[in-house]
Amino acid sequence: LEAVVMLMWSVTEITGSVGVCTKNELVTKTRVHSVYRTYSQSYTAQGSNCGYYYRYWETCTRYRTDGSYVNEEESYTEQEIKEFCCPGYKSCSSEDGCLCQPVCHLDCLNANCSAPDHCECWGGYSKQEGTENICEPVCSQNCVHGYCSHPETCTCDQRYKLDPSQPFNCLPVCSSPCINANCTSPDVCTCFPGYEKISGDPHKCHPVCSKPCQNAACIKPEVCSCFVGYQKDSAVENICNPVCSEGCINGECTEPGVCSCLEGYKLQNNNYTCEPVCSNCSNAYCSAPEICSCFPGYEKDNEEDSICFPICSPECINSNCTAPDSCECFDGFELSDDPGVCKPYCSEGCNDGVCTAPEECSCLWGFGSKRNNSDCSRVKTDNHDCSFVNTLVPLGFDKSCINFSAEFKFGNLRRCNILKELLMELKRKGKNILVMTLECDNVSLLTNPFSLELFCNATINDEEHTTGLQKPLALTTEEFFTKTTDQSLATYESTTYNNSMLSSTDWIAPSTSEPVETPAIFSHSKMKSQISVASIKKFLNDHEDLTSDNPLQLNVTVHFLPLIKEREITVDYFGNTNYTVMQELCLCQTNKTWNLCTGTQYQFTICPCRPQSLQFLNEESSMAASIMKTLAVVVVCGILLALAIWYNRNRLGYFIN
Repeated sequence: LEAVVMLMWSVTEITGSVGVCTKNELVTKTRVHSVYRTYSQSYTAQGSNCGYYYRYWETCTRYRTDGSYVNEEESYTEQEIKEFCCPGYKSCSSEDGCLCQPVCHLDCLNANCSAPDHCECWGGYSKQEGTENICEPVCSQNCVHGYCSHPETCTCDQRYKLDPSQPFNCLPVCSSPCINANCTSPDVCTCFPGYEKISGDPHKCHPVCSKPCQNAACIKPEVCSCFVGYQKDSAVENICNPVCSEGCINGECTEPGVCSCLEGYKLQNNNYTCEPVCSNCSNAYCSAPEICSCFPGYEKDNEEDSICFPICSPECINSNCTAPDSCECFDGFELSDDPGVCKPYCSEGCNDGVCTAPEECSCLWGFGSKRNNSDCSRVKTDNHDCSFVNTLVPLGFDKSCINFSAEFKFGNLRRCNILKELLMELKRKGKNILVMTLECDNVSLLTNPFSLELFCNATINDEEHTTGLQKPLALTTEEFFTKTTDQSLATYESTTYNNSMLSSTDWIAPSTSEPVETPAIFSHSKMKSQISVASIKKFLNDHEDLTSDNPLQLNVTVHFLPLIKEREITVDYFGNTNYTVMQELCLCQTNKTWNLCTGTQYQFTICPCRPQSLQFLNEESSMAASIMKTLAVVVVCGILLALAIWYNRNRLGYFIN
């Protein structure tokens, strides 16, 4: 609705609204109402809709009447009451419900214009002395370094700020924060107790530690805090020591994670181990500065402490010990079956000889008298008497005599049973027969490297002749052979007992404990007795008085070739330097008695032959040696006495002068 014409008005004051007056007015207004209107509208029809005579495809225009409601305005008049401000008032915004407000010609400060030209102070304000329009804020306390800008509110002076804990107090403002200090005046910092300023920064105070902090920062008065990578010294509070997580071996931790080696040590790749420094350690490790310790299997050189030589056990022969228990042969040598021993090497081999030096052969004894010869042939010595005195090293030779032994026994059990039956029969006839023994030559000359025939006596001994001899095991009981010999005797009664039956090589043979491939050293040749009877019984009847006075004579052959090859006895084995004649060797048996049917050891010794007179020469040599020692002592004493006399005479002449 809109007012169009004001027809009349009258003024009437409306009580209850300050400064608002009213008046009546006639106004013309318009309003809108709905009216139904009709109208005609054309449209196109087809076929029968057009009429009876129209075909279905023919069209025509037809009209129809429609209607609708439309809004139309109409005018009318009515009386209204209008409000306006009374004199001394003015219109104000109606947003807060205000219609008219009083007018004060002087602006009210911190106050409201409550009536024309009348100011009423706000709450917390009071009239300024001597004025009607100015009101000042009221603060219950004085504002320090500020003024009361609002009721109970202080506004600080320039370069001051309000104290958060005290609303009526203003604090000075410093352009930079005071560190470890108080801002006591604008841009003036005063240090806390125990702190002091550092030149160049007036706003920062540092804590004071009376003892300087080492590797640390003084974070509070008299309090040191270690830098990263350092830790407090256990004894001194103001000192921090660097930390090396792995520790420093043979060094000192001078910085975090950094080791400085002691004198004589150097740092390794791991940065925390210092190893001793040695100028040169050979086959050794440096255990301390300039001190070498040998590796296992090495030992120190007697002259140079930094050099260690490998230890070989057994000692290297013809070779160098290049590593612990490892020998490297000299040129011309090769390893033998013995650990640490290198034997000389001859490319063409040594037939019936021994390679005694690189490409140098020494013939075996009995196969030549030359050296540096790859083909040795058998030679003979002159057959003459051999005189051997004892088994000590002969005078003038550099090797000991060769001792060897072999165990052998009567090898044919049947023949051994016959002999034992012989002993049993003699015992039944009252003879105290205990053992059959064999004695051979004491000393024999070796004439060839193959065999030596010894002349031996087989003897049946009684108790008088066997004192100290061991009883044969077979004769401990008579029953042992009673069961075995009856059949043997029956077998041999019809057999002619000739020499060939007693000449078998198994009469005396090595025991079965020796290697099969080793040739027999001993063999029986033949029996030189006059046994030609037809049976054992006749033999017993014919020789019932057989004693040690009439022994059976045997020839025993000793084979030496296996021994010569095994021991490598060359022509120069005993230091012979004359290669034109083969050195003469003697065989000496050590024990004299054999038990034929029980195994026994027979011992021999081979030494260079020498005349009987050499025994006395040895004794004379010993005496001559004693005389030479005595003469040497006398000569030395004489020289010392002459020097003493000469010295004293010179001193006497000096004093006379």
